[in-house]
Formats: sequence, structure tokens, C-alpha cells
Amino acid sequence: MRRSRHLAAVLTVAILVAACQGAATQAPVGTGSATGSSRPSSAATEPAQPSNGSTAAAGTAVPSFAPSFAPTAAATQGPGGGTPAASGSAAPTVAFHAAPELERSVPTQAGGLPLTVESVTGAGFADTAGNHKAGLRCRWYDGRGLRCRDQKELAATLAVLGKSLQDVSIAVSYNETKNREIEVQATRVAGVRGAELRDATLAVLKDAASKQKETLNAAPGTVGGKSVIVITYASPYPLGLRRYLYAAGDLLYDVRRAYDAPAAEILAGLP
Repeated sequence: MRRSRHLAAVLTVAILVAACQGAATQAPVGTGSATGSSRPSSAATEPAQPSNGSTAAAGTAVPSFAPSFAPTAAATQGPGGGTPAASGSAAPTVAFHAAPELERSVPTQAGGLPLTVESVTGAGFADTAGNHKAGLRCRWYDGRGLRCRDQKELAATLAVLGKSLQDVSIAVSYNETKNREIEVQATRVAGVRGAELRDATLAVLKDAASKQKETLNAAPGTVGGKSVIVITYASPYPLGLRRYLYAAGDLLYDVRRAYDAPAAEILAGLP
């Protein structure tokens, strides 16, 4: 009898304690709990939606993230890179396609690599600041895009031919993969044969070397089945160990920064 009364008393105390604990921990929906954490809303418990501009299953359009820069119409034509924007991200570089017909004269792949093709005109090669100038050698620079070097040499060549920058158009195809670089330039001067342009260019390059108290190592040769002038350099920088000048019709081709095999492949494919 005494044991039954003791058991009943214990059960009564347990029930009262449980009831008190339940009342203490219960809070109205939407209010903070005793620990200070907020109860998650139904929106917070929904799975995250993709941010790629796709449409959710319920038919609601999900917005995509905005780019870190707003390229202009002209800028979107070119490859990546460029002058750093104010936000610290890279702005795109501008691609030049001022002589699209001439672009068809240069290869779009060589040495197992795709080549990017751009073109400029002698008098119209300028960015918004107006500070681009055509030169005897145009190439792509990381973070800057297409720029030309040897501007004085081009001016000297044109002087020999009695021409001006208004007569010049240039197409370049290139790949800047490290240790597999390729540059192919086709230059046209209105009213001038490619062989004449080659000879005038060669004379200017020899004169420039002479002024540096050097001798231009240039000799005729046959590469890829084409008769070319092979210019050999002591160092592969910046033009490669061998540079090939090839005249065809009214064009002068300048193949540079390419190893022997891709250079022969390029020349074999030229007219």
C-alpha cells in the first residue's frame, strides 16, 4: 500500500514538471524563442533558385547576375582582356575589322591552333583616344588588344614607294599560346605589287639594322613550296628565330613568331 502511494506521487510530480516545461518553451509563431533565434519563415526554407536567367518550375522568371562591366557595342566584338575597369575587373578589348575583304587572305588556323583574325587601315586605326597608329608589324598584346609596332619603318617604306597611310590596309591572324605563338600579317598598299612592297620593306629593315650597327641576316629560300625571304634572328624574342617575307599578287605576307612546321604549313596554304 505504501509503495503504491509512493509510485502515484512520483508520477504526479513528473506530469507537473513536463507541463511546466512545455508552457515555458512555447512561443507564438513569428516571435523570438527564449534563446533569441528567430523562427525561419516559409520563404527561407525554400530551396535556392538558379541565377542563370532560367525560368523556375512554377513559371516565375529568375533574374541573372549583372556583369561586372557594361561593354559597349564596339567592345563586345573583340576578345577578352583590356584596360582594368574602375571596379577592378577587366574590360573587353576592341576588335578591329576595318578591311574584312583582306581578312580572307590570312589563315584561320595553323599548327593545330585556331587563329584570331583582325584588320586595320593605315589612316583609320584609332581607338576613342585616337592614339592607335598603323605600323610595319601589328600584333595582339595581352590586356591591350591589337597594336602596331615599327611605325617609323612603315612610314619609311611608304616614302620609298611614294605612298601614304591612306593607301595601306593590314590583316593579321594570330594565336598567343605560350611557346606556340603564331603571327601572320598580310599588308596591301594600293597600286603596289607585293614584290615591290617586299623589296622596299626589306631595304628599310636592312637600313634600320645598319643604324644599330648590325647586319640583317636575310636570304632567299624555299619554304612550304614558296619562294621567300628568310630573316634569321639570334634570339626568338620578339619575332621568332625565323621570319618569312612572301609576296603574292598585291600582298606582302609576313610570317613570324612561328616555328618551322607551322610556318611551312602556312606558306604552303597561301596563293
